Order: sequence, then structure tokens, then C-alpha cells
Amino acid sequence: GDTDGSFTRAFWHEIRAYMESLDPQCLLISEWGEPCKAVKSGFHLDFLLHSELTSAYTSLLRHEEGRNTTKAHIGHSYFNRDGKGNINEYLDRYLYDLSEIEDRGAIGMITGNHDMQRLAYGRNPEEIKCALVFLFTMKGVPFVYYGDEIGMDYIPGLPSKEGGYIRTGSRTPMQWDRTKNAGFSVSDTPYLPTDSRDNAPTVADQEKDPNSLLNFVRTLAQLHKSSKMLWADGNLEILHAGYPLAFVREKDGERLL
Repeated sequence: GDTDGSFTRAFWHEIRAYMESLDPQCLLISEWGEPCKAVKSGFHLDFLLHSELTSAYTSLLRHEEGRNTTKAHIGHSYFNRDGKGNINEYLDRYLYDLSEIEDRGAIGMITGNHDMQRLAYGRNPEEIKCALVFLFTMKGVPFVYYGDEIGMDYIPGLPSKEGGYIRTGSRTPMQWDRTKNAGFSVSDTPYLPTDSRDNAPTVADQEKDPNSLLNFVRTLAQLHKSSKMLWADGNLEILHAGYPLAFVREKDGERLL
């Protein structure tokens, strides 16, 4: 048995070397939920995920019962309008992983994934934008789960497909426009339904609105791309951990507060 993980690490280092021999620009991404271990095992990047192991990621966005897929960690989300969260629940673990990773890899800053309630669930657009600014400007690599860029909502009560259970409500089709099945499919029996609520967001609607969440995400993506201090190898200095969270990103003498 691989009791100490040494064979697992050797395997992934071998996979990484092979991938880089084919394409030096490839990115090997894990879903371990432990960046400090994954990067040491050869991955370029890993996510701090919701899990039984730590409340770090959950405490940012999904700490409340009903937003949380596990009852192991229940509390108050930091990015919530009631202002009762504790950013140190996240920072303590995040900064530890950063120190262990050093310059060998990065942490993925995810809006969500198919295993958790959506970012927009129970949030208004301003709360969503605040969380997105954090995810796009902290040290790491931002990842947007499809639909989060328009504020697609979690749909409760859907029948389970492929073992999705309560997670099925975060796996519904992309909402492109106001046509049949939100423009995703012309089928009369789609695998999963689209959001039929009147306020369900669509790409087509948000394309027309300069203040939409979609255009806000585009602005953030362009800011991130054009500002080298925001890249994964830019420095991070936490100035105030609380409300507000204040930090500085810096690289090659360029600083952003």
C-alpha cells in the first residue's frame, strides 16, 4: 500500500513531466482540496474546496445551513450582507497553503463547482460582485463555474441525476436566452430542466446591460489579465483581516490596494 503517498506523488510528477514534454504551457489541475499537498505532488494548481477537512472555503460563501452540502461546518459566510463572518477561517488555511506551495504552484480561486450550491444562491447582485472582486484579486488563479458569470441560481428540489442528489440544482443547463430551454436545447425532454423562474438571468439579457453581472465579470477578467501584480506570482500583503478586508498585491514595483 502507498501508506505515505510517495508512489502517488511519483506518479503525478511523471504525468506532469510527460505533459510538459508535449506542451510546456499545459496546466495540471487537481481537485484534492489540499493545495499544499497537491502542488508538492506535481500539480500546478489545486482548489481549497468545501470538505469535511476544513471550513476554509465554506466560510467564505457557503457557511449557512442550506447553502452548505455538509453539516460538518456551519456558521456565517464572510461574503454575506449580515456581516457576521470571520475571514480568518479562510485566511488561516489559505496563507498556510501559500507558504507551503511557495513558487511551485498556485491556489485556484473558484466561484463554485458542480458539487455545491451556486454563488448566487441567497445573494443579491452587489454581494455577488463583492465576492467576485475578492476571487479575481487575491493571490491565485480565478475560476468561474459556468453560469456564475450571469448569476445563475441554484434550483432546489430537482430529481437526482447521476448521483447528484441536492447538487443537481447546480448542474442545470446554461441560460443563453429566452427561447425554449433557455437556448440550450430544442429537446422536449432535456436531461435537466433550465430555470423557468421569471427572474432567471440569461446571457442575451445581460449582453445589453452595461451594468450587468456578465459585463462586470468581463471587466474583472480584463483587469486581472492586464495587471501583472494580480497574477498568481504577485506578492500579497494582508493589511486588515475583517470588515473590510484590505490587502495589497505587488509585483515588480507595481502595487494595487
